[in-house]
Amino acid sequence: MSKNESTLKAIMDQIVRSKPIHDKYQQVHLKNIWKSTLGKTIDQYTSDIRLYKGVLTVVVTSAPLRQELLYSKEKLRLLLNQALDGEIIKELKIF
Repeated sequence: MSKNESTLKAIMDQIVRSKPIHDKYQQVHLKNIWKSTLGKTIDQYTSDIRLYKGVLTVVVTSAPLRQELLYSKEKLRLLLNQALDGEIIKELKIF
């Protein structure tokens, strides 16, 4: 392989690391982690998940579930960050 040639994996890594694509990828990845970590039932009551500048905003359609999630907000944040392999989520807001 000459110095101008790159592997397909290296090229795809560069594309995924670009800011707009990386943000979208992270958003989709976060939704999948939310579903796998908290389960299908909680995911059914989750209407929106957004991550912006380290603040994860989650909208839940069930008031009792919202209250339960609020009680364990910090534990949830740590659990999601562990699944994301880094300190991505600085704050968690549940509505």
